[in-house]
Amino acid sequence: MINSKHQNLIVIFFVSIIGFLAGSLGTLVVENYRFDHLSQDLPKQISIFKQSDKIIKNASMDLLRKNIVGIIMKKEKPLNILAAYYSPEDIIAYGFVLTGDGWIVSVDNRNFHNKENIQKLAIITNNGDILEIEKQEIDNVSRTVFLKVNNPKKEFLAMKLGDSDKLNLIDELASIDLYGSAIKHSVVNLKKIDAVIQSSEKISGRMIMSQGSTVGLPLINFNNEIMGITDYTDGNFIKVIPVNYFKNQIGQILKTGKLSRVFLGVSYINLSKFSKNELSKNFISGDSGALIYSLDKNMAVAKDSPADIAGLKYEDIIISIEGEEISANKDLSEIIQEYKQNVSVNMEILRRGEKKEIEVDLVEFEF
Repeated sequence: MINSKHQNLIVIFFVSIIGFLAGSLGTLVVENYRFDHLSQDLPKQISIFKQSDKIIKNASMDLLRKNIVGIIMKKEKPLNILAAYYSPEDIIAYGFVLTGDGWIVSVDNRNFHNKENIQKLAIITNNGDILEIEKQEIDNVSRTVFLKVNNPKKEFLAMKLGDSDKLNLIDELASIDLYGSAIKHSVVNLKKIDAVIQSSEKISGRMIMSQGSTVGLPLINFNNEIMGITDYTDGNFIKVIPVNYFKNQIGQILKTGKLSRVFLGVSYINLSKFSKNELSKNFISGDSGALIYSLDKNMAVAKDSPADIAGLKYEDIIISIEGEEISANKDLSEIIQEYKQNVSVNMEILRRGEKKEIEVDLVEFEF
């Protein structure tokens, strides 16, 4: 028989086990609750996504924050000790690290077009270092800017870039700022075009996502890949520049320190993006492709441009380039800007209902 002393020890043992299990279960419930409130600061060493009710814990908030920087206007003569410090309100835009030696990507704004302002700008890191901007390259096609900073500590870690063409509606991404706060966003429009008439030298489509954010913040998927960068906030939504719009230019920056794009020289309407009525048949002979068009027909094809030299004309419809069709999912400017300068491309066009093929020699676009 078990005496009373032993019985008491057994009871204490089982009570301890039950208490441990209850505490563990409570911790899991609390963590699940915290994941569902992503607009608040997230704990370190925990990922920022919950997909298919499965929490992914493969990211470190500390690691992500090291890859994000702020762009500030330098304080020259602070009036007091408080004014000598930089706060989140001093950040005019964010950016993310492209390479360990100091290349950063952000969004173009008027500050980068003024030489005096450039000298006044600096980069602030998550550990408080202030770094001077040595060089900038503005991409007028995608509206991004590449900044090179003096980084003596070499503490930057490059972020992995994803493939924004693989995104779907309702996919979830997160923006993370310099201080570790995160906001969850959902894709509500993969490619919104504000202007009907577009330029072959400007990629104007923007991905629309729920919840406001700050300019220049990277949008990250559950694999910790950058899928885009915040362009600007529009009410309760943000307009995002997909990473594929500027990803191909990164190799140029790293190799030569300079940026180049190709020049075609047309204004156009993507017919695939708009509904047509019976009256449109009197003006347009096709239902898809890029209609070369401008309100001033003399401006539809730029004089002495590659398009002009190749013989493209007002109201021609470009159907495809090297077999890749222009569609609602991929614009003329997106396809053209995937090519390098000084190459020839074959275009299938529709001219007054008749299909033709034409060779165009693309040249470098002078910013």
